[in-house]
Amino acid sequence: MTKICFMKADNSGCGFYRMDMFAKHLRGSYETLSRIVYANQLDHEAVNQADVYVIQRRWEPGIKQFVKRKKKEGKVIIFEIDDNIWRLPENHAARDYWDKEKLRGMASVASISHAVITGTVPLQFFLERLNRNVYVVPNYIEKVRDLKSKNFNPSVLRVGFAGSDTHRYDLSEEIIQVLLDLKEEYRKDIELVFFGYLPSSLIGNASYFPFVAPSAFLNQLAHLNIDIGIAPCIYNEFNNAKSANKFIEYSAVGTATVASPVYPYIDTITEEMGIVVQENKYSDWKKAIKKLMGQDREQIVTAAHAFVKEKYLIQNNIGKVKMIYEKIIKNAK
Repeated sequence: MTKICFMKADNSGCGFYRMDMFAKHLRGSYETLSRIVYANQLDHEAVNQADVYVIQRRWEPGIKQFVKRKKKEGKVIIFEIDDNIWRLPENHAARDYWDKEKLRGMASVASISHAVITGTVPLQFFLERLNRNVYVVPNYIEKVRDLKSKNFNPSVLRVGFAGSDTHRYDLSEEIIQVLLDLKEEYRKDIELVFFGYLPSSLIGNASYFPFVAPSAFLNQLAHLNIDIGIAPCIYNEFNNAKSANKFIEYSAVGTATVASPVYPYIDTITEEMGIVVQENKYSDWKKAIKKLMGQDREQIVTAAHAFVKEKYLIQNNIGKVKMIYEKIIKNAK
């Protein structure tokens, strides 16, 4: 049986959703291993027994030499990345880490790999500058909530956000002001809920819940029972290449989505499944949230939930992923 070693970059959501999950669900069709492989572990026996290597976001010179050596041995190399790190905004938390040397190194590793796997079509187009064999494998989830357990007529409406502090600039002052004004207007009838990151200007006005391990994220999000979830994004090349993760996650647990007008949401969310604001401005965000507060959210959530279950539940889509791996492996031989 072909052995695949998923060399994940970290244990964050990126490592879990893009590496651990595929290693788990491809197991049986392939013999798989998913782990962080440090520079001094490249000669580890478990690593060297693989036939295929999926290398996530690596840039070091030692990794480039490892790729060249493994190609000479007849191994298949796949580079994996789901963010356009070359287009990080100047104010992004990771911008200082990804200096020119690292970006050049990562581009070099991607260019000499047999193929590249990424998460979205815009990122595919960008990466084709480095490698002509770029395949799109979306971010998937492993579970969806049974909507029978969702109360669509709560006594207190919960409006919230789930995400890390990398979204601190996406959560603009205007959007935060909308939330504060809604809280002032509806008082005890509304609760603001933040999962992962809470802007300092909302301290005292919102409930905060710290992040959990990626494998427990959806369970905790479901437990928070957010009724309306916001997915704000500033329009830039980096955000335009991202996945519609927040819509997928919100929909999976029965939360209605209001999102910014960037590619991942414009391309995914129809008016039957949520709201994409026309512009990232105060009036549009307030109008959208209030619309979802006043109308039948159950119909919208049900449509979005069914869509996500069909398109993004990995158990329903692993066959497509397997076909991509089979094609890459065949073409590399």
